[in-house]
Amino acid sequence: MRLIKKDLKQRKKSPSIPTNSTQPNTVQYKLGKKITFACDAYLLERAKNALVSQQMTGNYQQASLSELIRLSLQAYQQGMPLTVPRQLTNPKKEISLRLTGELADFYRTLPAQSKTSILERALATYLAQRV
Repeated sequence: MRLIKKDLKQRKKSPSIPTNSTQPNTVQYKLGKKITFACDAYLLERAKNALVSQQMTGNYQQASLSELIRLSLQAYQQGMPLTVPRQLTNPKKEISLRLTGELADFYRTLPAQSKTSILERALATYLAQRV
């Protein structure tokens, strides 16, 4: 522990050791925006079951739950109406995923207090209509 603290102090003092603050953060740009939200646990299980069901029939278009959520948000961005209501009484489960490019910009424009609601309703509607 002391060696780590000593090394950190040395980095702060020594200008010859480059730190992340002097270099542009290109990794963050490539990975996109990481979002974390508390989603309906039953809805997530329904989505996972739909993915497994599709993969059992040989359809691997959506490889993961994160990709399914991204596709549902993209469909909402392109004008899909949110027809499935949100279930507020269901338990919540925290989930994280990354958004890149135009989808991340669209997510930033959503009202802060409605982002979770929009993501849940978009996923539920996408599952009902397209999966």
